[in-house]
Amino acid sequence: MDRSRTGQELRALADQLRRDSAALEGVVRQLDATLSPGFSDPGPTSMRAQWQSHRAHILAVIDLLTSAERDALQRAASLSALTRSQTTTSLRMRALPQTGETPVTAERGDGLTWRFAYSRSAESVTGNRLGEDFLITAQRDGTLCFALCDGVSGSFYGDIAARFLGRALVEWLAEIELDADLGHLQVALAEKLASWTGAASQQVNDHAIPTHVTGMLRSVLESVRIEGSQTVFAAGRIDAPHPGANGKVLLAWMGNVRIRIWSSHGERSADLGGVFHDSQRWSSRSGASIPTAHMFQEALKPGDPASINRILLFSDGLSSLGETSTTISDAAVRALLADALESPSSDDATFLEAWVGPTPATLDAKSPPPPTQLSVKGDVRRAFVSWASIDSATAYDVELCKEVPILQRTDATSKVFEQLAPGRYTVRIRSRIADEVGIWSTATVVEVVPGATEEAGGPCPTPGARGSDPSEEPEERAAAQEEPAVQDPDEVGAKRRLTIRDRLAASRRLVAVLLAACVVAPIAGLIYWLVPPEGLTAPSAVQPPTAQIVAQAAKPSGPTLASAPPTSTLRPTPRPTVETSVPGALAQPTATGTPSPTARSVPIPLPTQSQELTPTVVTPPSPAPSPTEAAQPSPNLAPTQAARPSPTLIPGQGTPPSAVATPTGPPALDGTYRVLPGDTLTSIAQSVFGDATRWRLLYDANRDVIGPDSSHLLVGAHLRIPTAATGGR
Repeated sequence: MDRSRTGQELRALADQLRRDSAALEGVVRQLDATLSPGFSDPGPTSMRAQWQSHRAHILAVIDLLTSAERDALQRAASLSALTRSQTTTSLRMRALPQTGETPVTAERGDGLTWRFAYSRSAESVTGNRLGEDFLITAQRDGTLCFALCDGVSGSFYGDIAARFLGRALVEWLAEIELDADLGHLQVALAEKLASWTGAASQQVNDHAIPTHVTGMLRSVLESVRIEGSQTVFAAGRIDAPHPGANGKVLLAWMGNVRIRIWSSHGERSADLGGVFHDSQRWSSRSGASIPTAHMFQEALKPGDPASINRILLFSDGLSSLGETSTTISDAAVRALLADALESPSSDDATFLEAWVGPTPATLDAKSPPPPTQLSVKGDVRRAFVSWASIDSATAYDVELCKEVPILQRTDATSKVFEQLAPGRYTVRIRSRIADEVGIWSTATVVEVVPGATEEAGGPCPTPGARGSDPSEEPEERAAAQEEPAVQDPDEVGAKRRLTIRDRLAASRRLVAVLLAACVVAPIAGLIYWLVPPEGLTAPSAVQPPTAQIVAQAAKPSGPTLASAPPTSTLRPTPRPTVETSVPGALAQPTATGTPSPTARSVPIPLPTQSQELTPTVVTPPSPAPSPTEAAQPSPNLAPTQAARPSPTLIPGQGTPPSAVATPTGPPALDGTYRVLPGDTLTSIAQSVFGDATRWRLLYDANRDVIGPDSSHLLVGAHLRIPTAATGGR
């Protein structure tokens, strides 16, 4: 007996009984109003008297209908509970642990085959923390239920919501009837997502924050606990078809866990609508962020080539699976998981792939071999790489790494990387045959040398370093393969001697400016405070004006500091721009209490008589000047305007305002950070939070600026700095 179908029929009968009783109650109310006490009928037997005799019988029928409705609902509830109990006991559940990695594993059922894998992010592995992805499957004869949840790192321990919702979804999917209308299933799931918040909130409230988390971070976590734990999900159920009986597939999702589907004719993922947004999520506190989850349902017909026969789910840590078009081998999946772990934007990587019908033969395919005859050659800010071709290879991946790996793909057998910082790099190559990923070659070291006027040990190359593909243009291929030019030693020596002369001349000019600043600036300041300009009141005691410290980290070419000394003359004529520099040892301490190692020359216009003398925050310009330009004094610099080795002094009206200290490094006062050449998310996180492993917070707060590739930062872009770190990854 099909208890699920019988329960649905009983609930439908109860609905019909409720509608019938409601209709009879409406008739009674209408006749009561019509045959009111004021109604008069001259006949021997009035209509009112007849109605009163029938009214009691109708009310008795309504009571019977109500009783039958109640009995039908009770019977349906009993059958549903019995079905749920038997379903739960017959299901074979498997939840992948969040405490470690699960290698690529395949399982088989009646007419179904599926494989899965789980890998934590590099940050979670290093910190020995739980992963925030959660994958659970439940299988019984001919049926597979599954759920892949990805906890939101900005919420309170996103792994809590991922575990709770994953288990609840699988149990719900196992007990529903797939023959139901898709609209009814959406409503039913929406009600479930709302009803689960109570139990999930209790788990969040009971979760104890580790004792080693103290101070401000603990306070932030307690405040985030109020908002609850959040997750995105993708779930589904597959009923395999059998001879003479169709199967069913149901998919439901909310967020950016990707789903792709295929039939024998090719990919059909467009039928899902393409709505996978990370802003759509489920919260233990408030439930779903959208009214209903996205759903897809379709019959699986035996022997129909248009029916779905392959389903793929994966979290954002394995976004490379979104580029494949064929079924890849287990070895290729392992290679992609290794790439995800080594990526600068490493995130939890989880996937589930299921097939209806026979298992693909490509799962056990071997990986393409690594390229041989690898040849590397370093040059001035360039690296040349070549190798022997692999039979049937369609492309090659070339990785150049110093601190941040640069991965580029080419269909040629050589590659040129340009605009590289001097230093030692490692190079490795692997081949690709369609979507199959090969084995990496042994890493080879290449030395990139500096130019004639450069020093080795420059900034680490960024992923924006350009690689020339010899297959693009014949001219570029010829230039890439030609031997590097040999420079004349005499010419190199002359250039170096010229550079030394320039530096000596700049040093002499710097000493002259400093001497003038030490003599003239104190005298000018004393005159200003003893003889105040008209309209200003001299202070009761000689006090130094409050300084506005302008400091910004610059190139290691030589620290400078902008200074604008006070003047007692207020004339309507515009003042020139004062620009000076002092050694880094004289730089004022930053807001954090540590000396600023470097500072940059900043032009500051002096106020005129028509301008208000109010403190102004001065932002250093970009880019920073070269060492020669930083040391060169302004041609309009008057003796009375010579700088002194002190912070910028901009007096205001009345009592001088408090000092405003701008830190020499991130975070900026306005909560933003300007990306400099050589910056990476890990280096910025180290500067901002003191912990390079918290780069993920920066990426989550700036997805709209950085884009999908977190390893590519645009120089000059302004990144928002989160106010504080949160729990999770």
